[in-house]
Amino acid sequence: MRQPWCALVLVVTAVCSIITSARADVTIASFDDFTSDALYDSWISATIDAGPTNYTIIATGYGSNYKFIGSPLIEGAGATTLRLDVTLSGPASAQGKLGPIVDLVDEDGTQYSYRWYGQSLGHRVLTMPIKAPTAVVTAGTTPGLSLTNLQHMHLQLDPGSFGTSGAYTVAWNDLSLTGMPVFKVTTQNFNPETGEFTLVWNSLPSKTYSVLHAPDLATPFSPLTTGVESGGLTTTNIVMLPAGSAGFVTIQQEE
Repeated sequence: MRQPWCALVLVVTAVCSIITSARADVTIASFDDFTSDALYDSWISATIDAGPTNYTIIATGYGSNYKFIGSPLIEGAGATTLRLDVTLSGPASAQGKLGPIVDLVDEDGTQYSYRWYGQSLGHRVLTMPIKAPTAVVTAGTTPGLSLTNLQHMHLQLDPGSFGTSGAYTVAWNDLSLTGMPVFKVTTQNFNPETGEFTLVWNSLPSKTYSVLHAPDLATPFSPLTTGVESGGLTTTNIVMLPAGSAGFVTIQQEE
C-alpha cells in the first residue's frame, strides 16, 4: 500500500544543477485480492467477489465494511486530494442515486468522511480535498486527519432514494492519496574549496535518509552519510564530496 520516495539525482560540478522527480501517489488500497475485516448492514449477506483487480459487492440497501490499513504504514504527508476509482452498476432506477462513501481514521481516532452522493452509473473517478471532507465524524486529540499514520477505513454505499427497491453492484477499483509534493532539493550550496555540499530537500517526518555518491553513472553509489534524521517536511544536511572530479549524488529514504 505504501509507495517509496523516488530517488533524487544531482549532477555535481563546480556549479550544481538539479534533476528532480515527482513522488508517486500513495495507494491506500488497490483492492487486488482485497478482504474486509468486518461487514455491516446489507453487506453481511451480500454477494462479494474479491477479484485480482477490484473488490465487487452486489447488495440491496445501505452497506459498509471495516478495514485495518495501518500495516505497512501509509505515508501520505503533503497529499491534498483523496481519489476513489469505483464502478457503479444497477437498474435504470438507480441512475444518479448511488453514493459511495469512504471514511478514514488516524491513530488518535480522528475520522473524516468523504461522501459522493447521487452518482451516475458507470465507471467513476471521484476526488475530494483531504482537508475538506463531507463530515468530521470524530475529532481526535490532535486537530486534523494525520496522513502519516492512517489506521482504519470504512467503505460504504448509500443507495439514496433507490433504497431497497433493487440490487446494485459496486466495484471498488482503487483508493489513493494524490497531489503529493515534488521530491526535490529546495536549497543547495556547493563549496568547491572545501568540498562541502549543503542540501535541503523535501522529506517525510520520522524518517531517515542516506546521501550517496558516484563519480559516474557506471559506478555503484556509495554512502557519504547515512541515518540522516528527518527535519519534518524538509531536511538539511551537509556532506563532504570526494576531492577531484565531478560526480553524482542521490538521496534515498531508508526503510
